[in-house]
Amino acid sequence: MAAAPGVVWSRRINGAAQAAANGAVTIEDGDVLALDIATGATNWRLPVAETAVAATLSADGSMLFVLDGTGNLLAYDLPDAGAGGAPPCFGNLP
Repeated sequence: MAAAPGVVWSRRINGAAQAAANGAVTIEDGDVLALDIATGATNWRLPVAETAVAATLSADGSMLFVLDGTGNLLAYDLPDAGAGGAPPCFGNLP
């Protein structure tokens, strides 16, 4: 697949990925991770306490929302570009 005409990069993931202007968010091995759209490299990886079943970015890309296996919706501030760390937990949403 990676050698097919027009393919810039490929990466096997276990679920769906949500594309955004500055990256893509997906779930892999129980972690939420952001991929660089240009290279496919991992920008950051966020281990979640419970199994994540869905993840999405806010419209402006500043927050990550994760739905875990127990039905809790968690909101995370995203790290600054180049910080390299995982986002700190912003807290549970009602």
